[in-house]
Amino acid sequence: MAYLPVDLAHLCQAFFISITVAAIGASSIPTLRILVSYGPRAVPISGTTVPMTDTKNKNITIWDKLAGLQVPHTWFTHFYMVSVASSTFWAYQFASDGAIFHLASRYTSSGLGGMTTNQIIIAWALMAFQGLRRLYESLKLLKPSTAQMPIASYLLGVGFYLAVGVAIWAEGLRKLRGR
Repeated sequence: MAYLPVDLAHLCQAFFISITVAAIGASSIPTLRILVSYGPRAVPISGTTVPMTDTKNKNITIWDKLAGLQVPHTWFTHFYMVSVASSTFWAYQFASDGAIFHLASRYTSSGLGGMTTNQIIIAWALMAFQGLRRLYESLKLLKPSTAQMPIASYLLGVGFYLAVGVAIWAEGLRKLRGR
């Protein structure tokens, strides 16, 4: 079967570079900083105390409205749920030589260079352990908080953990399929 010229590892690398540039850019540009800041680094919305529901106020910008889209800080737990689910999914695909494993291997380089099978399995195991540890901490050890975080930060976090799950396997999928 012919392999497509898209490389999954390169797509993962491009994603990580893009979210890094976006986060640095948003943190560096005052107008955009309100989209990613929260907690002690929070930026006041247009320096006004006007509620976000007051749409007649001319001082509230589109960025303020987007920054007003907040989720509870406790949703950080979702990051670790996604991480554990991703680790479990990819372990199952590896163990069963699953269909997604086959499909994903079409989008990987020839397997020359990259990570060895042992390196891939160790990276997966460490990521799975980290996800389980953080999920346990989030569910059992952290005290509930009323803090909020911007939806942009939340979506970037979920995307990050999904991409890490793929990135771990992307470097050596063809090698693994030939095991």
